[in-house]
Parts: sequence; structure tokens; C-alpha cells
Amino acid sequence: MPTAHEIMQRLSEIHAARTAAMQPLAEILEERQKLLDALAATEEPYRKAYEGARAGGWTTDELTGFGAEEPTARPKRKQSRRRTSGKSLSPAPVTGTVQEAAQTETGHQTPVTASSLV
Repeated sequence: MPTAHEIMQRLSEIHAARTAAMQPLAEILEERQKLLDALAATEEPYRKAYEGARAGGWTTDELTGFGAEEPTARPKRKQSRRRTSGKSLSPAPVTGTVQEAAQTETGHQTPVTASSLV
């Protein structure tokens, strides 16, 4: 059976090999993110230039023939105001008395006591 030191030594070797294998991926991920950020920064100027060409008389097909793809759609803005359902959140006003309500329910006047309100 291996000693604790041997186990920890082997674990360290495995960890070092895994870390080394991850290094190239970590580096390319960083480079890739920089390129994606740079591409995203061109979206608005590209959209304006494309719209300018369209306004100048170029058709979508003509621009596509030159390699100018139609710009991606602008993201829709979130509405800043909250909409309500139009229903009031406060209860309807109470009219009449408890005695009138009891009479309406049963068709005749019912005596109202503290225990009948619970």
C-alpha cells in the first residue's frame, strides 16, 4: 500500500499535468473574448454605414453581392415603465351594515352577534 506522501506526490503530478493541459485553452479563450469584444464594437458603425449605402440607392442584393451582409437586428429595449392590469388593488368600498348583509343572504333579518362575525 502507498504511503500518504506517495499518494500526495502522485496527486500533485496529476494536478500539474491537468493544469498544463488547460493552459493553451485558457490563453485562446482570452484571445477569443478580445476578438468578440472588438467585433461587437463594430456593430453600430457597420449598421450606420450599411443604412447609408441603402439610402444612397444600393439594394440589399447588391450589397450582399459585395459581401456586405445585412446588419443584425438591434436588440429590443426593455420597457422602463411597469404595466398594471388596470384592476385596483384596493378592495371595493363596503356599503350597508352587517345586519343588511345578513338579511340579504338569508332573505330575512338575522340577529348579528359577536360570535356570528367570526
